Amino acid sequence: MIPAATVDKFGRNAIISLTAILMTISWISTFFFKVVLLHYAIRLVFGIYSGTANIATPIYVGENSSPSIRGVFGSICLVFFYSGQVLGSILATYCSYELSSGIFATLSLASLASMVLLREPAQYLLAKGLDTKAERQFFWLRGNGDNVKHEFDETKAKLLASGKTEFSFIYLLDRRVQIVCIVSSLLFLTGFPIISLLVSVILSPTKQFSANELTVALELVQCIGAAISPLVIDRYNRRTLWFVSSLLSVAFHLMTAGLLYSHEKGIHVANYSWLLFGSIAAYMTIFSTLINSLSYAIRGELLPQKYKAVGSCTSQVINSMIGTLYGQIFLKIATAFGMKMNFIIFAVCSLALLVFCYFYVPETRGIPLVEIEKKLEKSQKSITITFVNFILGTSSGWLAPTLQKYRGSTGDFSLTDVDCSWIVSLVYTGRILGCIFTAATIDKFGRNSIISLTTLLLTVSWISTAFIKVVLLHYVFRLLFGICIGTTNISTPIYVGENSSPSVRGIFGSICLIFYFSGQVLGSILATYCSYEMSSGILAALSVASLASVVLLKEPAQYLLTKRQDAEAEKQFFWLRGNAENVKQEFDETKAKLLESSKTKFSFTFMQDRRVQIVCIVSSLLFLTGSPIISVLVSVILSPTKQFSANELTVAVELVQCIGAAISPLVIDRYNRRTLWFVSSLLSVAFHLMTAGLLYSHEKGIHVANYSWLLFGSIAAYMTIFSTLINSLSYAIRGELLPQKYKAVGSCTSQVINSMIGTLYGQIFLKIATAFGMKMNFIIFAVCSLTLLIFCYFYVPETRGIPLVEIEKNFEKSTKSQIIAQK
Repeated sequence: MIPAATVDKFGRNAIISLTAILMTISWISTFFFKVVLLHYAIRLVFGIYSGTANIATPIYVGENSSPSIRGVFGSICLVFFYSGQVLGSILATYCSYELSSGIFATLSLASLASMVLLREPAQYLLAKGLDTKAERQFFWLRGNGDNVKHEFDETKAKLLASGKTEFSFIYLLDRRVQIVCIVSSLLFLTGFPIISLLVSVILSPTKQFSANELTVALELVQCIGAAISPLVIDRYNRRTLWFVSSLLSVAFHLMTAGLLYSHEKGIHVANYSWLLFGSIAAYMTIFSTLINSLSYAIRGELLPQKYKAVGSCTSQVINSMIGTLYGQIFLKIATAFGMKMNFIIFAVCSLALLVFCYFYVPETRGIPLVEIEKKLEKSQKSITITFVNFILGTSSGWLAPTLQKYRGSTGDFSLTDVDCSWIVSLVYTGRILGCIFTAATIDKFGRNSIISLTTLLLTVSWISTAFIKVVLLHYVFRLLFGICIGTTNISTPIYVGENSSPSVRGIFGSICLIFYFSGQVLGSILATYCSYEMSSGILAALSVASLASVVLLKEPAQYLLTKRQDAEAEKQFFWLRGNAENVKQEFDETKAKLLESSKTKFSFTFMQDRRVQIVCIVSSLLFLTGSPIISVLVSVILSPTKQFSANELTVAVELVQCIGAAISPLVIDRYNRRTLWFVSSLLSVAFHLMTAGLLYSHEKGIHVANYSWLLFGSIAAYMTIFSTLINSLSYAIRGELLPQKYKAVGSCTSQVINSMIGTLYGQIFLKIATAFGMKMNFIIFAVCSLTLLIFCYFYVPETRGIPLVEIEKNFEKSTKSQIIAQK
């Protein structure tokens, strides 16, 4: 926290010099004093200068290095860190207390003397108005080329603009700060800091070496990895390295978890100790070679100048808090679920890091800092939309375990079967109300107003849920949640469709679904393993954060044009898409089309529009493919295995949906929509028929080997297909296919029909299972999936990568052709 408050006031040199002074005092004190209480103070000072170095050094490296060697310079710093770690371990192991601390005191004095070589970065000098000195420093460092002069002028202009902005805690809503904080958090949860401290507890000794000796070997491996880092860190793109390193981390963590599982179950694995050491050493090498260096670079490159210090501070504080928490529960998790569970968690977090970096972390290698800032300022709008979907997901995931936990409870909060039925059904009722309300108001008050109202209602609902345990009021809360689902189901696809370029509409919609399913998993886990107060309190805090993020929303150009705000609409459109000639043409066509449609008065004949009919039919068939019903009642359908209960398999199905949604952006805009509709519907038919066959054999008493696992696999496979393709395609089609004049009312109608079908089928699902067997439901789902396949093949047009105005024109042409053909 000290550098966050002072580094912009007193300079990078002052903080780094202070760090060297504190380090020298600490080591000299360590050498001369052996009083335990003084060692408390000495270790506190060690922690303080560790914190200052973690913030000041990446900033200094990022500002004082040319774009081509920023990563290399950061990696070299880490090489020296790991080398010092190895030296400290060796000296402490094989030398006396006085000799080891005396050597380090001498080295710290040498580092203090080297502070005279430091030079303040040009960015800090410009912020202090020392333009001449800053220019001299910049050109001394970079040379005198024209591109260097251009970069200096842009840096100066950018700092002048940011210098007029007063500090505010709204910095937490800046996407660049959020990216750095999330990456820092996930980086910690990939496991390295915890493993490096407790590795001797994890490793098994070999015939030749003890666990402690293997630990020393791991430290050497880290040092070698850090030494390799400068050779690759600036040779390949940052995003490529993030992807490769995270993927390898997932693989090595799963390998470690598998080895630990086999050891716990008494399964003999040849060379178990060496394989375990090798898998952990491989991950530690990946971390020190790539992940740590990338994290080091990203803080210096990505954070805007005005938030560099406070952003770095926030990321490190969050990191330290996570470290403190996970350090407390690591061994408890190992005791309760086995050591393998920690590595499964590390693997999941590594996968989350992979997905997050792939979609959210921009490329920064070799790009001047000022260009990185300009590039990122265009993507702030995504935060609120994804955050709202995340909070909605938590409310969905939280409900089922909570109802199960308090159904028939004898405590201060108890729910009867009637209460549970009302709480579930009122969500659908609220969804219908939310859809109707949004359809009536979204074109009058704007997309931002509806999304802001949704976040406000979510916040009120979660805060009320956290503090009030009156059952009748919970009816009201669930009704509000349903309204939020209805408003989001209409406003978000419209906002995404209008505010995204044609090439990324599908990807952006898929990312919203990733956050929804991620929230669902979090809500389910919190409700299952935490108390009512803690789980609802955490979700209330997250909803407050989502409410704060609405300040980042920008109205789409299409809405601004309907309100005759042409200048603002044009500025927003070109700000989002660039200034190419085809973009200018698209804007002019969009404006002309909206002007024409504004002359058409609203009529209930909108249901005769073919595009509205397509969206409504697809939404209805999509629901009847089964996912919404299965996700609620999956624990009733599944059979427990020897290892897991039906509820545990249900959590696994939710994780599968989340993973499916994470895969979706990789394919949704890579292949044509019609192709994806065909493939996903055909696979849904196959997996539903497989499920129906398994259930039929179980009802008839026919033995099927591994029946429970096959049933889980067929249901999980369908849920993956749904979350990966079908749901994302449905999300995209509403934003792309509906004409501007019918966007709101068309989305409303489709969602109302969807909710009515959900209410009806939710009532008869178990009755069908009782009368005809559970298999009959899956036969119905298979028939509806086949119907969806046929309908999409013959009636749904291709929309991938086509501007919205072109989609409208193509549809109008085909409609006229059909009328002429009929005549």
